Amino acid sequence: MRLKYIGQGLDPDSDICSGYSIIESLESENYNSFNAFVAFVSASGINNIIEQLLTFRDNGGELKLYLGVDLNATSKEALEQLIKYNIESYIVYSPNNIIYHPKIYVFEGELEKRAIVGSSNLTESGLFQNIEASVCVDFEFNDENGKEFLADIYDHFNAIINREHPSCQRLTQDLLNILVESNVVLPEKVNRAKRNKINVSIRSRPYFFASFLASLIC
Repeated sequence: MRLKYIGQGLDPDSDICSGYSIIESLESENYNSFNAFVAFVSASGINNIIEQLLTFRDNGGELKLYLGVDLNATSKEALEQLIKYNIESYIVYSPNNIIYHPKIYVFEGELEKRAIVGSSNLTESGLFQNIEASVCVDFEFNDENGKEFLADIYDHFNAIINREHPSCQRLTQDLLNILVESNVVLPEKVNRAKRNKINVSIRSRPYFFASFLASLIC
């Protein structure tokens, strides 16, 4: 088993990020299966890897995405992209206080296995820009520790993978329409307007954060 730490966002000169690791994995001939368990998805996140996703599938690879829609963080446009390209995707959502929040990318081949586990969502900022931390776990098919590690991941998500959990539904246009009509999934321009409003509010109080920290220290 080989472990590699993926730290991004702090060193402006570094090209190490989870996004490039995912792209490299999709382009590798070592893998023929890709499963992702991810909390948030944006159109830009999909667009950054869509070429590799489609090539992977066209070459016979199996793709399955298990995606969250909590906190309005997954966009309408992102899900439309997945429907447009017929990428097999499932929505995991429970309308309560429990949030679906994993960020796990699993690649499997006959001889090699890989899991990238960390904090990077399937968004452009999460994959390439934010300050994020992930661990890439590589192992061969006969590595007992690796097999146990991968089995633990699949066991944890077993009810979702087998669609036995009531919160998991196949992504279709009908389901997307329901999510949009219920304001669970929003257009990206709506989310941008919400974020801009928050940013303007914070910028209007330039000493807010420093004062807040000072109050904690005192």
